[in-house]
Amino acid sequence: MPPPKQQQQQEQHHHRPRRPLTARKLDIVYLAFFVIHIPVMLLVDLAPLQPAFLRPQISYTLRQFYRDHYRDRYFEAPPAWFTAYMYLEASYHLPLSLWMVWNIPKDHILVPLHLLVFAVETALTTLTCVVDVRAWEGYTAPQRNDLYALYVPYLVVACFMGSDAFLRVKRQIMSANSNSNSNSNSTTETTNTTTVAVDKGKRA
Repeated sequence: MPPPKQQQQQEQHHHRPRRPLTARKLDIVYLAFFVIHIPVMLLVDLAPLQPAFLRPQISYTLRQFYRDHYRDRYFEAPPAWFTAYMYLEASYHLPLSLWMVWNIPKDHILVPLHLLVFAVETALTTLTCVVDVRAWEGYTAPQRNDLYALYVPYLVVACFMGSDAFLRVKRQIMSANSNSNSNSNSTTETTNTTTVAVDKGKRA
């Protein structure tokens, strides 16, 4: 059984008032992002990792259109590090996106923390791709701009999400610390009052 102080803090977290999704505009945006992110991963990004008999025809069609239109080398001859990113996406992005779709509407207390980790990881991996694209030879300026138009907005979204999530996590920590100090002060006052009462009783 946890100590009374820890138990009180746990009860405060469990009884934290849940805000309706309609009152959380950014969470609606994040929810839409993850809802869209899941089929994009399954049909486009992670298709090479799936057995051929599990891949629907639309997956082949989308990837072929993407290769023909953007000439993205990551979809033609991906380097080893990009393949590692694909496995990271399969093992982390996909399950986390499913978790987000389920828990953002519930206003789960861990949503900000997961958003922060996801945003930092996504920003770093996307920035790697943007920098690498700039070094590709044999591409015209319009072709590079087409690729930037895909990767840079994703990078911007990740940076914005990370900044917002950082502020949310900071507020949670500050609030928890404030409650902890308040409980500590209350306990100290109670102890002092009890001590004074005992001393008076002994003197009597």
